[in-house]
Amino acid sequence: MKKKVILFVALMVSVLLFSSCHKEGQYLPKKKIVRIERSSSEGVSEIEDWAWNGKLLSNITIKTGGGDLINESTFKYTSDKRVESIRVNFVDFVYNYVFTYDGKDLVKISRQEEGSDDVDVYTFKKVDDHVVEITLAPVESKSLDKFNVLRFILPTEVADQIKPSEAKATTTYRLTWEGDNVTQMDVLSNGVSAMKTTWKYDDKINPFNGLYSDASLRSKDMLYSANNIIGESVALQIMGMETVTNKDFEYTYDGKYPVERTWISEALGQQIKHTEKFYYK
Repeated sequence: MKKKVILFVALMVSVLLFSSCHKEGQYLPKKKIVRIERSSSEGVSEIEDWAWNGKLLSNITIKTGGGDLINESTFKYTSDKRVESIRVNFVDFVYNYVFTYDGKDLVKISRQEEGSDDVDVYTFKKVDDHVVEITLAPVESKSLDKFNVLRFILPTEVADQIKPSEAKATTTYRLTWEGDNVTQMDVLSNGVSAMKTTWKYDDKINPFNGLYSDASLRSKDMLYSANNIIGESVALQIMGMETVTNKDFEYTYDGKYPVERTWISEALGQQIKHTEKFYYK
């Protein structure tokens, strides 16, 4: 009996040590993305190339299918392998994103264009180890449709809805979690409900999971959803009326990792098929 107690205590100590050595700001995936290719039935295409320095993501270059540069992101790390800043170089301007931590938690991201005094500030509120609220202060921004740093923190579909308000209103995003996945987001503009989105997930591995989160499988300190979104429903409030749109995503997997994702959108009464392909090393 004494040996069993000692073994149990040793096991619990090893679990605690394993969990505590990882902090938000670390992205150390087992399978590394090296390229993402995006295309649509309209022929629009985009390519992302991911460069790694050992275990750390060092650079992402995004180009059009024709080879024209869209932007290039360079990652800088602290001594404990946490993301300290990301410098995003567009063709005609540069943005710097600086990350602020409180202990192991990411609490703030500040964005500033080089040569400008304006600063975007994303602040994060946590409850029970999950981010439940993100607040974005109003500011003018020319990169609204070109880059969203939260795509490295939350699923693309979630991040796409968290942008600086063109109306210069302070926007609050409230997140609801089920397990380790974001299943709902309520958007409030100056305290007034503007949109609610819900998501459904598969049971496969999200290859982005881990950035700004605890890499330990034994920990609940996650900011990024653990699985891949397969369904989305958006309820938008316009002039007191609610409109609902739905979207489904289909995947092709290699084992538990997605290698292709497709979905359908509509524009001017026409259906457009979108495809994303993921390559790893």
